Amino acid sequence: MIVSKKYGFDAAHLLPYYEGKCHNLHGHHWDVVVGIKGPIDPLTGIVVDFSWLKGVLEEDVGKFDHTYLNDYIGNPTAELLAKFIFTLIELKHIQSPDELIHVEYVRVWETKGSMAEYNHEDWLNEKDRVKKERSRRAPTKASKSL
Repeated sequence: MIVSKKYGFDAAHLLPYYEGKCHNLHGHHWDVVVGIKGPIDPLTGIVVDFSWLKGVLEEDVGKFDHTYLNDYIGNPTAELLAKFIFTLIELKHIQSPDELIHVEYVRVWETKGSMAEYNHEDWLNEKDRVKKERSRRAPTKASKSL
């Protein structure tokens, strides 16, 4: 079961590596939706408390309101903002080692018609990619003895 909460904020940004009008400073009303996946508690009938999720969004996404997003993310595209928020919430608020409860997705709307999503599958693929890179860079027993 997935429950979600929406949060909106206004912020400015520019895209330093983009060739086009968004390279210039401009602003948006951003909407963020966070989906949390987990089992329904048989006693309470809920996955997570909506007021808890509202508090998480106010704390972690609310800080962006009326700010310059480039102060938080060097290249604040909707895609990278979705990944940033996903990672922040997953690492800071979700303590479920078995991943029974986890962030399923973060959707960021830059405009009413333009949305980027970072999801749990992206998160797992990224963790796997980083793990493989680290294992390739790890010294072998033979190189340690040299």
